Amino acid sequence: ILLLVAGSVTSVFGQTDAKAKAILDKVSAVTKTYKTIKLSYSLSIVSPEGSPINQKGEAYLKGDQYFVSTPDQTILSNGKNIWTYIKSDNECYVREADEDDDDLLKPSKLITIWEKGFTYKYSKQTDYKGKKVEEIFLYPKDKVKSKYHTIILKVDANKKQVVHVHVKGKDGTHMKYSMGSFQPNVSISDSKFTFNKAKHPGVTVIEE
Repeated sequence: ILLLVAGSVTSVFGQTDAKAKAILDKVSAVTKTYKTIKLSYSLSIVSPEGSPINQKGEAYLKGDQYFVSTPDQTILSNGKNIWTYIKSDNECYVREADEDDDDLLKPSKLITIWEKGFTYKYSKQTDYKGKKVEEIFLYPKDKVKSKYHTIILKVDANKKQVVHVHVKGKDGTHMKYSMGSFQPNVSISDSKFTFNKAKHPGVTVIEE
């Protein structure tokens, strides 16, 4: 009897994982058909220490290039280098791009984060802002190195797009990304993804 029960439980979890994988594979496939993406999002951060942070951002993606703008900073990459421009200090930090960077501010990683280093389980279908969404839990495979222990995705059931990401950090921090507009295949010049000192007179560039 115990063996039968154990077999049934294993079967249920196997089906659940298969369903999550099928959904996420579809999202990846659809996303990869887009040459470029322009999107907006809202971010809320609640940590055990400090006041809650709420901000809005805008992102542009083109292959492995990206541009992210928030009220405080601009982060952009041409695939080889990453520039982080701090607006209030008029300072720009530059470093080499790293494919294994555990940074969710990279928008291409945010909307396809499950593709590397995660296991996942299907949770349920629910409603989010008037849309039918599929809720899926992600768990990092490397639990020691990862800065977070669980990520909860909400995927638009019809458009196959990520519409909400809830990141639960090991330190008790909760980050919630809510996607706004999502425009695929817009025209974006490659110059968008390289920091231009001429547009920021007096800027201090610091190599990390």
